[in-house]
Amino acid sequence: MSTYYHILEKNEAGQATWEQRSNVVTLQTGRSSQMKNLDELQTNADKWFDFIQHAIDNENAFLIKHNLVEQALKQAISNHNETENNPYGVEGKNILYVTPNYFKKEGIKLTSETFQKINTLKDGQILAILPEELQKNEKDIKANLQQELTNRLYSSKSNQTVEISIAYTNKNNDVFLYNTTHIAYDQWLSNPIFLVLSPKALGKASSIFWFTNLEYLYFTDLHQTQELLKHYQLDQMVSGLSSARETYLQLNQKIKIEIFSNLASAMFAILTSILLFTSLNLLYFEAFRKTIFLKKIAGYYFFELHSRYITSQIAALFLGSGLAFIISKNIWITLILFFSFSSLAVLLLKICDKKESKTYASIIKGG
Repeated sequence: MSTYYHILEKNEAGQATWEQRSNVVTLQTGRSSQMKNLDELQTNADKWFDFIQHAIDNENAFLIKHNLVEQALKQAISNHNETENNPYGVEGKNILYVTPNYFKKEGIKLTSETFQKINTLKDGQILAILPEELQKNEKDIKANLQQELTNRLYSSKSNQTVEISIAYTNKNNDVFLYNTTHIAYDQWLSNPIFLVLSPKALGKASSIFWFTNLEYLYFTDLHQTQELLKHYQLDQMVSGLSSARETYLQLNQKIKIEIFSNLASAMFAILTSILLFTSLNLLYFEAFRKTIFLKKIAGYYFFELHSRYITSQIAALFLGSGLAFIISKNIWITLILFFSFSSLAVLLLKICDKKESKTYASIIKGG
């Protein structure tokens, strides 16, 4: 439950901001845009490149590509965060790929010199905007980005390389991510490294990068986008244009349903446990009523009287908790479950014991 609540908390952090961006739409590509091999991938990417460049150059589209999904997948298949020691690696959580028009749209404050660099990207050039505290690591960061981005953006056949230009910001930026993915749920990122790139500067050799990141491309004018798709004869490859905010709200609703479903399951499990413990207690007192009665007369206390029964219940709960730990891999959840159900078992036994004591008292009095 705590995991789902944490996910919902992350996702709802962007709710107010999404309301201000209700005009933003995203593309859903159909089967006709899918590919079976690298040649088909390149063919489709080339078809889309001119459309993407036109939309970005005319400020009808902007890219904001984060690495949250990659990070979530890595964490799911490993026991530790592989980028924890280097969050600013090319696939790190703190990297954001954006187009030049993103900063103006989001109202992010930068120096006039930095904006000049953003608006005058040369062929093959990417501008990396780093937090000022990383200035001492500029040489290593620049070399790493240049090599990794060349490999990511261009194929080995193109023989093209990326040129990295560096700028700095001393602002503490909390950046809105436009995140509608179903794996990672953060809506904000603090102090990222911005990698500013454009189709025009990188050229058609980078078309696969732009095509494979269509889900991170956001359009600001629905009608203009529809007309542009028709102009480039891509409308048959698109299954629909949808509001990014609506996609976000649907995801948010899905998370809430998951929370309520898990809450209902937990309540059902508790009620079932109460019924099970009560039934066991009734059977226990029915089978050993005479022995319990004699021991009570002899002055046995509660835990002395029922020690074997309590021990057997706790042993069963211990085995169940072991299974829960194997499934959840969370020691705290396991301990909470174990102590909660152990306490519940003892409490219900105490209640049944009191009822039986009243019965014994009435028998002794001859009632």
